[in-house]
Amino acid sequence: MAEEIKKTKREAFRERMAQRKPDLNLDDEDAYYDYMGNMMDEYDTYRESSEIMRRNLDTSPALTDMLTAARGNKEFDPVIWMVEYEGLDLDALRDDPEYMAKLTEARNKWLAQRSKKDETDAKIEANIPKSIEALQAKRDELGLTNEQASEILSEIFQMGSDLEVGIIPIRMFELMAKGLTRDTDVEMAREAGIAEGLETKVTDKLRTMPKTTEQVGGRQMPVREVKPKKEDKHMFLA
Repeated sequence: MAEEIKKTKREAFRERMAQRKPDLNLDDEDAYYDYMGNMMDEYDTYRESSEIMRRNLDTSPALTDMLTAARGNKEFDPVIWMVEYEGLDLDALRDDPEYMAKLTEARNKWLAQRSKKDETDAKIEANIPKSIEALQAKRDELGLTNEQASEILSEIFQMGSDLEVGIIPIRMFELMAKGLTRDTDVEMAREAGIAEGLETKVTDKLRTMPKTTEQVGGRQMPVREVKPKKEDKHMFLA
């Protein structure tokens, strides 16, 4: 039996990464470190959320027991569980004005959130077709393929997801910065081009200007050519 070749940690890692992200070129340092940076951001977000959940569970044993009971139970009802395992007295709650006021306030908050969600959904439904039409036009204008356009959209949606959890995408900042500096550079180049064009025209004009010379005091001096005087015309009659 041939002796099994032991993989180095680097080889094992690259093999594992290739299975996790088969389309990632591990030899492309920019792509590799960009992906690893995103993974670290996701891990930090997950760790923070887990820490918050752990603190909440530590301060509420009932919540811990409820989550344990709900695990794997598709028909889990928290109210039934509270009555069955925590002795929740629904009749006593109904007779408690202070508690009923809290329930009413909670219900009103839910209704407000639901109304806002319905309003947002309506706006999304109205805006999506317009956005798709505009994106298709811009895709054709830029000469992009469907695959390239889809990749760009995926990155935009990922940026939006990052912003929702407080992560400011450095790539978005970089792209916007490049856009701002590009506008400035284009304007400066345009102004420089105009100035250069005017200078070239003046130089060419001087080169083609007719000249005559006469001897004056032993020196050659240019003599201005006398042209026939044109008849003045009114600007509206020209």
